[in-house]
Amino acid sequence: MSSVKPILRYEGTPDKKKVIYLQVIIDCKCKYYSLKKKISEKHWNRQTGKVKAGEGNAQFLNHLISNRVKEIEKILFKYEIENIPLTAERFHEEYMVVRGKRAINKVDLATFLEEEMRNRESKLDVASQKTYKQLLHKIRSFEPKALITDLNQNFISRFEDYLLKDCHLMQSTVYKHLKRFKLFVTLAQKKNLIRENPFQDYALHDAKGTRLFLTTPELKRVKEVIPEGEAQERVKSMFLFQCSTGLRFSDMIALRWNQVDDEFIRLKTQKNEKPVVIPIIENARNILNVQSHERETVFKPITNQKFNFYLHQLEKKAGLNKPLTSHIARHTFATLALESGIRMEVVSNLLGHSDIKTTQIYGKITEKLKQEEMKKMQ
Repeated sequence: MSSVKPILRYEGTPDKKKVIYLQVIIDCKCKYYSLKKKISEKHWNRQTGKVKAGEGNAQFLNHLISNRVKEIEKILFKYEIENIPLTAERFHEEYMVVRGKRAINKVDLATFLEEEMRNRESKLDVASQKTYKQLLHKIRSFEPKALITDLNQNFISRFEDYLLKDCHLMQSTVYKHLKRFKLFVTLAQKKNLIRENPFQDYALHDAKGTRLFLTTPELKRVKEVIPEGEAQERVKSMFLFQCSTGLRFSDMIALRWNQVDDEFIRLKTQKNEKPVVIPIIENARNILNVQSHERETVFKPITNQKFNFYLHQLEKKAGLNKPLTSHIARHTFATLALESGIRMEVVSNLLGHSDIKTTQIYGKITEKLKQEEMKKMQ
């Protein structure tokens, strides 16, 4: 519970007058802010928290008190209406910015993001928490010392390029990262940490409705790549396993031997905990046969970053004009499955999609592919 109340405090002045303060109580902790104005206690109305009419500057002082109380109440109300936890320390930081006593450019961007993400953690599912942490990691990797006031359209543009070119992310993934980033930047503006929102006139480009995938000849080129070293060999096998099963990277890494039998892979997806049962085709079986049973998981652990790093090397070796990512492996599985005649609803179930509309995007891709092939007959 938060509140603000005007009070008098004695500071030991010879004239025995007391100083007007604003007492702010947040979660049972008190903060006191002096208005640097003194009056005799006889001119103070404790019930109303105002100066009595008998004091010569009563009108001016009451106007000052009212304005300062409104400033504080605005901050308290904002946190209450947005249902965001507020501490006395956080209030003090924000109030100092409002009063112009603290430069807003002292606020560290990554620290701000981390704190706000922590405040929302209890309201998010596991998958959403993970995506927020990924955004924070990307920001720290991109500009570890960035301040709030470094935010402008140039910053966002460079960050977008970094995600696309350095992190080798798909446009749709970049769009999602920027959309989440925009939420926090808008929150920073509401808290008076920045004066203008750089996202206001910045166009976010979504690649929704399009999916990059490997054609059968392109997939063959990947299979024919001769890896250099154990790491490349391992990543190549994992990528081809995704192309044969449609598993997300998170599900593949977490896959345990007790989820695999002679015919099927049975698991609950990490993203939405949807049960999926995937028949094991020959290509996938061959990859499973060379994995070690000495560990609980099927594949040796590797980070997504390292996985994409080695995929980028394999991509160059295969001479492809498309980036190799775990997303593309999954898209390849879906597209080739539909081209092979597997029904849409079956593919949707294999992929663990919550909505068949997501799967229907691949249907549009295969239609376009058939159209392009038919043109060769003209």
